[in-house]
Amino acid sequence: MIGIDVVFAAGNSMTKKVIDEGTNRLVLLTFQLFVAALFMAPVAYFAERKTRPKLTVEILVYIFFNALLG
Repeated sequence: MIGIDVVFAAGNSMTKKVIDEGTNRLVLLTFQLFVAALFMAPVAYFAERKTRPKLTVEILVYIFFNALLG
């Protein structure tokens, strides 16, 4: 728990420093989401490898509307 608090504090401090230097908030948010996806994608791929359903048209349509409506 303490380790997680330290990581969050470091992340908040770095975010404040970057915003104070003039970085656009949308650019920062996009970068944070991109980095999170890079770290989580391999974990999700290997953890769900055996239980993942086949990618059908129905699932693609569901993902599309989920992304569209957010």
